[in-house]
Amino acid sequence: MDEVFHYFSRTLLMTFQQLLILAGPALLFGFAMNCLAVSVERQAYALFGRRAYLLLFGWLGTSVHELSHALFCVLFLHRILAMKLFDPDPRAGTLGYVRHAFNPHSWYQVIGNLFIGIGPVVIGSLLVYATAKWFAGADPIPTIDNLYASPSGLQTQGMLAAFFSPFLAAQQSLASLFTLRHLVDWRFYLFAYLAFAIGGSVRLSRSDINGAARGFAAILGILIMVSLCTAWLPDDVLAQISRVLTRFSTALCSVMLFSLLLNLMALGALAIFAYLLRPVKFGFR
Repeated sequence: MDEVFHYFSRTLLMTFQQLLILAGPALLFGFAMNCLAVSVERQAYALFGRRAYLLLFGWLGTSVHELSHALFCVLFLHRILAMKLFDPDPRAGTLGYVRHAFNPHSWYQVIGNLFIGIGPVVIGSLLVYATAKWFAGADPIPTIDNLYASPSGLQTQGMLAAFFSPFLAAQQSLASLFTLRHLVDWRFYLFAYLAFAIGGSVRLSRSDINGAARGFAAILGILIMVSLCTAWLPDDVLAQISRVLTRFSTALCSVMLFSLLLNLMALGALAIFAYLLRPVKFGFR
């Protein structure tokens, strides 16, 4: 009986660890990016006007947003019923949409709802990273050579390295971007345009979140099943799995954090422009 209890305890610990490594930081950064993108869009509407913003930037960001949904629909075998990459509808409050259907009896397609829902955050962040690397030579993905792991999970040194590495890498990448060499290079301004247009649409609608929640519940169930089937593996194998998952999570979080900080800088720049362009009021007593 004690062995059964120990096995199930080990299973729950493994599931919690995998969930914490894979989903914890990504969900936190994803939520922050969503809130920030909404703020950037509102500030840009106020500064440029809704129509001008959509014509200059919104069409690209919205198209990337909807294509991200469509890409994961295809990857997870969902049937796309209708798609509009950029079709502003003031009455409905939408700029575009992807309507899709899936087989609720297929675990693969049910899991797909999570990735379809968060697709704009993942793809948008990757595109911002790609443009930074191609046009400005910045690479925010850190290299973690040593991650200390034990059967119960990553040890303190490994957790600290995985947590702080994205922040240090993002800081170094941003510092390498804003140099005199880049400020006189046209490619830097192309990168700034693409990053602003795409980053402003890295947000999730209520329907995106609802769909992602269904997929998350399915993934949680599968993680528990996988942990049940693998908890018997040797400790060194489980430790290696922890290292692989952490490296993947750290790379993704580094890209998301880089995009998040760029959006934060864009919001600050918009606020400064709005302050400088505010109407000056004169009065006499």
